[in-house]
Amino acid sequence: MRDNHADMTAYDSYGYDDEEYNLQKLKNDVERDLDCEPVTERERIIEDCIPVLIDKVENDNLKKDFEEIHEMTLDLKNNIDNDEKRDKLVKELRDMYRDIDYYLRDNDNFDPPHVTNYADEQT
Repeated sequence: MRDNHADMTAYDSYGYDDEEYNLQKLKNDVERDLDCEPVTERERIIEDCIPVLIDKVENDNLKKDFEEIHEMTLDLKNNIDNDEKRDKLVKELRDMYRDIDYYLRDNDNFDPPHVTNYADEQT
């Protein structure tokens, strides 16, 4: 989840024409997160993909959040070439990952936006 938080923050900050953060990489990241398969130069362990996380999470609120992240990631996959929709979804995913990163991993580099069920539970 840490990588997804960092990636969505970078896409939101740099756009999609950056050498490291570009539209093709976003497409690869979305596929990886949904299909649980390693993609291109950066491989992840299988437990990092969203469908597996949904199955593994025991906290009901966190499970709801991952289900919502899954739906939003599917929506991003289907609308990745629509600039307006893509930008909105990247921001929303960034905020969800930021909450989870803050409350679950104690990453206090960013203030949490309090948009997840898990954040509500923690406050």
